Amino acid sequence: MGLEDEVKRYNRAKVSVDSGEIELWDGVIFPNMIRRREKEIILDFVASVNPRTILDFGCGGGWLSKVLSAKGYHIVGIDISTSLIKTATKVAPDSLGFLIGDCMKLPFRNSTFDLIVGVGILHHLDLDKALAECHRVLKKNGSILFLEPNALNPVMAVGRKLVRVDICTEGEKPFVPWHLKDKMIKAGFKIKSFEYLFPYSFALAYLSGKIRAETYQRFVQKMLPLIEGSEKLVEGISLVRMIISSTIVVKGTKE
Repeated sequence: MGLEDEVKRYNRAKVSVDSGEIELWDGVIFPNMIRRREKEIILDFVASVNPRTILDFGCGGGWLSKVLSAKGYHIVGIDISTSLIKTATKVAPDSLGFLIGDCMKLPFRNSTFDLIVGVGILHHLDLDKALAECHRVLKKNGSILFLEPNALNPVMAVGRKLVRVDICTEGEKPFVPWHLKDKMIKAGFKIKSFEYLFPYSFALAYLSGKIRAETYQRFVQKMLPLIEGSEKLVEGISLVRMIISSTIVVKGTKE
C-alpha cells in the first residue's frame, strides 16, 4: 500500500508546467533561498566531477533536469509518477529522456551513469534496495549527490505531526544522519562529505505558502536577507547544525 499511496499522491499533485516544481511552497522563501542554494550546491558539485551522463533519480516534474540540461549536461530522469513524468518531458525537453519506473528496480544496465543526483527521494524508498540499485548502475568511481530530510530537526518533526502535507505518505521517514551514512558506506559508497542546511526555512516556506496576502508576501521578501543570513549563521555552528538543520547533503563516490 505504501508505494501505491505514493503514486496516487504524486499523480494528483499540482506541478508548474514552467518550472517543474510541485506547488507546495511559497513564492518567495522557497525559490529565492532554498531552491537557489540547492541549485548552487548541485551545479558546483556537478562541475567538479564533470560527468558524461547523469541520472536524475526521482526526477519529479523535471525541475532539476531542466537546470542541468540548460548547462549542457546529458540527463536521464526517472520517476514512478506518470503525471510527473508527463510534466517533466515538457519542462526539460532538452534532456536525453524520461522514464516511468521504480527507483528500487532501475531499468538500466550496470555501470551506465557517471553521476546520480536525487533530491528528497531516498526517504520514500527502501533504502537498502535503492542504494544497491544506485551502486549497480553507477560507473566505477562515479559520484552521488543526495539531499534528504533530517529526522533530528525539531521544527520539521513537530510539523509532520501537526500539519498534514498532501504529498507526505505514511511510509516515508526522514533520516538520522549517522544511520544514512552507515547504510551508504555498507552499500559500497565512499562519503566525501555530509553537510547540513536549512534549520527553519522549509517550515517558513510552507507556512508562508498558506498566506496569500500581497502585503504579507512583500514583508517576507524584505525579510529574506535576514532569514538567509541567520540560517547560514546557525549552519556554521558545528555542535548544533546536525540536530537543527532540516536537510542532509551527501556527496560521495562509488568504491
